[in-house]
Amino acid sequence: MNSDEEALLIKKVIGHPWNLMHIEGEQQTEEICLAAVKRDATALQFVENQTEKVCLAAIDTATFALRMVKNQTEKICSHAVKKNGLALQYVDNQTNEICLEAVKENPDAFEYVKLNYMDKEKKNIALIALNSILQQPVKNKQILNKINNK
Repeated sequence: MNSDEEALLIKKVIGHPWNLMHIEGEQQTEEICLAAVKRDATALQFVENQTEKVCLAAIDTATFALRMVKNQTEKICSHAVKKNGLALQYVDNQTNEICLEAVKENPDAFEYVKLNYMDKEKKNIALIALNSILQQPVKNKQILNKINNK
């Protein structure tokens, strides 16, 4: 594809990001995909080759795009929860570090911490959440109930 063709396709996806679903194979360049997801993060679902750069751009547009990322790397997930802790709900493989980043960004993210087991690190995450919302007694009770029930 020459640069004129690529420029035309970029204009098409900027106008209507979901036009990306009609662009296939080698025509779907990283630049075309970036243009689409920067305009509308949901266009990520039509990206055939989801590079890290394209995924990060989609998350910059809207953190919920994380749920459309096919290969959720630690870097991509960390980027999402640092922007919006509530994106933790879309993280497939929650590490202690990602959970901690999410709760630091937004204590309400603790609601989405998967507590299959309560290890020392998860207890620390819970304490950070509690310390951040001490002025909200209802939230404290909800978090304490979750900790005690696991």
